Amino acid sequence: MTGIDVKIRLWSGLDSNGANWGAPITVTVFGPGNEAARYMALSIWVNSLDIHQLQGIRGIAIPPELANWPEQFVKACLDYAREKNLAKVRVRRAETLYSYGRPYVNPMLPFEARAKAAAQARAFMERHYDGTAKQLGFSLETNWYVWRNADTVSGCARATSFLSLFRRWRKEYERPMHELQ
Repeated sequence: MTGIDVKIRLWSGLDSNGANWGAPITVTVFGPGNEAARYMALSIWVNSLDIHQLQGIRGIAIPPELANWPEQFVKACLDYAREKNLAKVRVRRAETLYSYGRPYVNPMLPFEARAKAAAQARAFMERHYDGTAKQLGFSLETNWYVWRNADTVSGCARATSFLSLFRRWRKEYERPMHELQ
């Protein structure tokens, strides 16, 4: 693994690597050659950490220690939720994703090949989202798989919104110019 990049964005949308984000907090894992290899997008609102995207890039080799990357990403979120006393972590159901209903498939392929590629893309999403959540003991609640933090003390959980997280981040990382010299 070459590196990990965590960014907090005010808006979702495209980044310089061509990834289309649906949430303000993004994690990018870079593989050999400093190429973006795996992505995760999430948000934190009130007392819930919501995972909106678990995305890989086809054709980018990853080291063996990242073979189960969706599970590693979700486990990191569970650790964070325990540390910050968040009540729950949620993972989107694969079939609720825009990209599940409209997976990108090379339009130059023959019809049968496009149908097969779309089915493969959906199977990957089901494995990454639904399979990972089920494997880690999440329960299905409407459009999300939900893990509830048994360690959260009722009435004592910290309410962490994206805005408060962003304010804390700015306070820690943006210093006046005279302090940087």
